[in-house]
Amino acid sequence: MYQKKLDIVVISDVHLGTKDAHATELLDYLKQIDPKILILNGDMVELRNSGQLYFPKEHLSVVQQIIYMSNAGTEVYFITGNLEECLRYHSEISFGNIHMRDKLILGESTPKTHKTITIHSHFIKKGRFKMKQPPIAF
Repeated sequence: MYQKKLDIVVISDVHLGTKDAHATELLDYLKQIDPKILILNGDMVELRNSGQLYFPKEHLSVVQQIIYMSNAGTEVYFITGNLEECLRYHSEISFGNIHMRDKLILGESTPKTHKTITIHSHFIKKGRFKMKQPPIAF
């Protein structure tokens, strides 16, 4: 199967662990791409499900595909969202090419280029993200 080579792919709000996750469609998409960096920008897994476990094999297949991609060289960044609040105690850890973060800053600033910042909106709502200077308008 042909895989489209990409620099960066950002995916958010998948909600694995719910019936609305569209895991089969996401798995099909993940199998069609070969990104250098995969950013999972929060609310990937529903961890606040009132103690009722719902995680069918399609959802597990998505997780397995992401692990496969990381083993194949893709850098995977898992940015915690409000649904993964309990994981914030473990942010800034890495397992091989899989990295958990509260926010992700890519690149280096020069007079002509700027860093790329990836955060989940819940991080801003809780007042955890402060910028030293306002973002640059394009």
